[in-house]
Amino acid sequence: QLRDLFTADEEADGFQQYSFNSLRTYPLVKTQIAGLVVPVPRFVLERVTNGIYYSLMDKFRTNNSNKFLEFFGKEIFERYIGILLSEIYIERLVKEFDYKDGKKVKKSPDWIVIEGEEAILVECKTSGITKEAKSLGDLEKVQSDLRSRAIHGIIQMNMFEKDFRSGLIDKNELKDIKRFHYIVVTYDRVFMSGTPTIRGLVDKELLANG
Repeated sequence: QLRDLFTADEEADGFQQYSFNSLRTYPLVKTQIAGLVVPVPRFVLERVTNGIYYSLMDKFRTNNSNKFLEFFGKEIFERYIGILLSEIYIERLVKEFDYKDGKKVKKSPDWIVIEGEEAILVECKTSGITKEAKSLGDLEKVQSDLRSRAIHGIIQMNMFEKDFRSGLIDKNELKDIKRFHYIVVTYDRVFMSGTPTIRGLVDKELLANG
């Protein structure tokens, strides 16, 4: 059975060493001779910690949505980031709020940190890029994932800033703000984050969106 899983994990030629390892999902292996064995002990720890998150993510994944990620992102991860920020900023932290653009109701970034005449906009995203993009390093797939996740968060914050400067947002805590900074916080590590390659892909998408 484990052999079948490893076969299913195989990626395109030349990328096998980067393919997903099924031992991360099933770190305990039952053998006919030695009983239960643990080929990679570290995977056991990962399975009972971060592995629970990924199991739930796979369990509730559908073609168009993932109810677990929606719940985790809004009710757990976003709140957790707010708790961390509140330990430092306390009175200078603004949580997500609704505002109107004509008849349309829009939402602010998840968190806003006030620093004098400057504000740090914070968007929380549960993931950076998918397992497939991490395994193959396909730049088109990486760019697609970034577009729908981190870059989407940047665009959201940019739209908020434009609405603020056009006078749509009447929030007393923001009345003295003259400059904005954007931060996207992801739950998982973004593959090759900070490298010229990723920065180039992000810059390309942002230029395409004006």
